[in-house]
Amino acid sequence: RTALEGAEAGEIGPHLGRPLAGVPAHYLPWFQGAEGAPRLHPSLRACLGFRCASLTALPEDLGCFDVVLCRNVLIYMTESAKQAVLSGLARHMRPGALLGLGPTDTAGAPFLPFAPGLYRHG
Repeated sequence: RTALEGAEAGEIGPHLGRPLAGVPAHYLPWFQGAEGAPRLHPSLRACLGFRCASLTALPEDLGCFDVVLCRNVLIYMTESAKQAVLSGLARHMRPGALLGLGPTDTAGAPFLPFAPGLYRHG
């Protein structure tokens, strides 16, 4: 719940050291608050939504997504739980949407490799 509250407030990894170090300068205004603090621009926060749910039993009314980041989660699951999560995510992703996984995770159909760690929903 604390992580969701921070995300809703637009906070970007305050415990991660320098989370904006790799962001190109021309994008920084979208990710910096007062005095350069890592924070999402209010217009970006306005188009984001956050909700607590179980990855293995996603609610039907969750909606459809263009991007899903599920990094460093699947590694802790059994193979059947991983498949349940990936199937559930696929049901809530638009065709062509991107799925970001951790470096130890992979996704099969209906996801197609797009770039290292990224899969496109086919």
